[in-house]
Amino acid sequence: MLRRYDTVLINMFLNEDDPFYEAKSKILTVNNQPPSKLYYLQYEALPQDLLRALRIQLLKPSELDHYGKVFEGKRVREQPLSLPRSGAEACRAG
Repeated sequence: MLRRYDTVLINMFLNEDDPFYEAKSKILTVNNQPPSKLYYLQYEALPQDLLRALRIQLLKPSELDHYGKVFEGKRVREQPLSLPRSGAEACRAG
């Protein structure tokens, strides 16, 4: 049973100040995922489309050519982002 307080509403959007905003926006749109969307986060699981949108947002310019891996569930980079960079990117985007 889903209770109202078991979910959190989050607005995910691409930062328009990102120099690669147009490319990232088009990547999401072409893959049937809007660049701005409200997500309902539940304790049991995170929405896969939210995770894909976050991964696209955090792509480095050198990784943009390999964006298809995100939608295939594959890694784009061998080393994960460090927590401080990821956190800073997420805060800047919000």
